[in-house]
Amino acid sequence: MKKIALPLAMFATLAVPTLLAGPANALVPVAYVDSAAGNDANTATNCQRTAPCQTMTATMTVVSSPGTIVVVADSVFAPVTITTGLTISCPGVGCIFNSSGGATGITVDAGTNTVGLNGVSISGFGSGGIGLSVIAVGKIELRNTSVSGNSIGINFAPSAGGQLYLLDSEVRYSSTQNILVAPTGATLAGAVFTGSRIHHGNNGIKADVTGGSGGASVMVQNSVISFHNNNGISAIANGGARVNVFLDRVDISHSSGNGVQAYGSNSFVILNNSAISFTAQAFTPVSGGVTQSYGNNAVRNNTAIGTITVTFGLL
Repeated sequence: MKKIALPLAMFATLAVPTLLAGPANALVPVAYVDSAAGNDANTATNCQRTAPCQTMTATMTVVSSPGTIVVVADSVFAPVTITTGLTISCPGVGCIFNSSGGATGITVDAGTNTVGLNGVSISGFGSGGIGLSVIAVGKIELRNTSVSGNSIGINFAPSAGGQLYLLDSEVRYSSTQNILVAPTGATLAGAVFTGSRIHHGNNGIKADVTGGSGGASVMVQNSVISFHNNNGISAIANGGARVNVFLDRVDISHSSGNGVQAYGSNSFVILNNSAISFTAQAFTPVSGGVTQSYGNNAVRNNTAIGTITVTFGLL
């Protein structure tokens, strides 16, 4: 058989497409954004610290999951949806997500990923829809975060369980509800609020499990819940799912309605070393709901005390 010798130039030509087939820019674990001085054309170089992007949406396109977006200067951002394992960090700068005009500032629909907001502000400036809406997440952690001026401040309504952790943060000035924990699926949802301030709104914290079958557990520690037109704390379980709310070193005050309300036979609110003052009624169990105390709480200056069961040890 006769062999055919191909010229070397042909081999070089055939190799070129293979060399160019890879991605132009791989995703990076950290990217940077500046809404005033940034430029979205910098996605071509992955929004580096020295060449940040301008919008949060563009910056998200270059970040891996898990990954972090760092805000490098005072910035205001349009509403966004987070669908990956992403942390948004604002170290020493002001960064505001604008939810005015009935918008939702940040929507989290991230499956089982972990999401973080650190130093973020979400403001509706008095006309916001929902500040933070959580549809699906494995874990979401909020540190030094402020949510204000919305109809609902935080709407934690995961479809398949999930965990919400609020640390050293503030939710305020919500015309309907400052914080709503309302899981919609068949898996238990958990929420922990530590060192936080929930104040000035129509209602404080409501845990309502009537929209799902998984139930919810809520822990509030070392926090203040004050100045609400209706209830400070509400737990609603008018069905098969159970809701447990545990309050430890929590000050509830200045509610025109109830300090603590438990509605439905599977709703339980338990207080330890906490205070309730200046409310229309401190404890209000309704339709079989249970309000329990370890007997070490301060309940003073309320129009009425209501019904509370004093218990010790495991419940």
